[in-house]
Amino acid sequence: MSPTVSAIGMALNIEYERPPLGLNLDAHQDTAGNWQIGDGLTSLPDGRKVGPGMSLTPAEYAAASTQTLRKFEAGVLRLVSKEVQLNQYQFDALVFLAWNIGLAAFEDSSVLRMVNAERWEDAAYHFGDWIYATVQNDFNSDGTVRGTPKYGPDGVLLAKGKVWKRAYRGLYRRHLSEACLSLGLDWRDACDESVIELESVSEKTDYGWRDRVTYKTPWADVLRVARNHPLPAPKMLGEKEAVMGKTLVLPENWDDMSADQQTAWLNKDQTAKLKAKSNAAVVVPKKVVVTPNLDPAKEPKAMEESTTHRGLAKKTAGKEIAIAATGAGGVLGWAMPYANDIAKFAENKSPTFILGCFFALAMMVAAYGVWRIISGGKIADYGRENAEGPKV
Repeated sequence: MSPTVSAIGMALNIEYERPPLGLNLDAHQDTAGNWQIGDGLTSLPDGRKVGPGMSLTPAEYAAASTQTLRKFEAGVLRLVSKEVQLNQYQFDALVFLAWNIGLAAFEDSSVLRMVNAERWEDAAYHFGDWIYATVQNDFNSDGTVRGTPKYGPDGVLLAKGKVWKRAYRGLYRRHLSEACLSLGLDWRDACDESVIELESVSEKTDYGWRDRVTYKTPWADVLRVARNHPLPAPKMLGEKEAVMGKTLVLPENWDDMSADQQTAWLNKDQTAKLKAKSNAAVVVPKKVVVTPNLDPAKEPKAMEESTTHRGLAKKTAGKEIAIAATGAGGVLGWAMPYANDIAKFAENKSPTFILGCFFALAMMVAAYGVWRIISGGKIADYGRENAEGPKV
């Protein structure tokens, strides 16, 4: 079965495409003047473009929108390298970006290039490139404007062959939201209507007008907020949904809980219940640690190979060295009053005896190190075999 977009991806598209009064199955124009039906359907499966006076029944719209969506899903799967494994959120975001800008533009986009290089953070950044829509008039054969007339920034009707490449804050918000989704982050607070800004000035060109952006809300600011609202862990495309074992009983209001509330509930005390007797696989979302360069598509690596583990190991070793040095300093401090007696004692000893004493001390330190390595390995193995909950 071919992958399809998830309910979360559909919710994002509906948020930006559906009018406030609900689903409109009569042809209407979006903010850029493009004709559409429903949630952004601009053409029908038979190739006809949506135009004034057109309408669909609910059944016709359901069939047309589903068929159109499948076209973009297939297009994304065709254009993304077979070497790249997408998770559900990445797939959703790419499908709806392609839906909005078209497969031809998507194929030539920096987003796709970054995805095929598995540079997910860079791909997310380039979603925000797509802020322009073409404003132009459609003319009837008699020269009259079909539909609502469109004017340039100077207030003059856009003549035939003239366009306005206009920057839209709404498009910027939409594509920032898709970028958040691609990283597994809830977009709603970070991309709220009240926080996303875009300012531009219109400049005259040979073909009409083009907006030059003078300011837009930085992606880094959006990302900083979105990282506080992770979505539930996504499945990889082609992966079956995890089955919850019978030993885990979800609360009655589970479906009404936010992603943050679900994660908090699972992390609170439920992981202990999974210890049990069920063989069912359960995915438990981890508590969030901010990791700006996290690549969710990469396979987990051995703990010993991780930078975090090496840092913690060095930190622990540093503590032990500091303790040992403090102890040695204490011994030397205690021996200071007896320095002359120690010197006289050493005068009567051969160099071989003195070097032998240092060698014995070194062997004692080495033996302690070997004991720490062995005992640490046993502790790590026990932790892996008996872990009961996520680590942060």
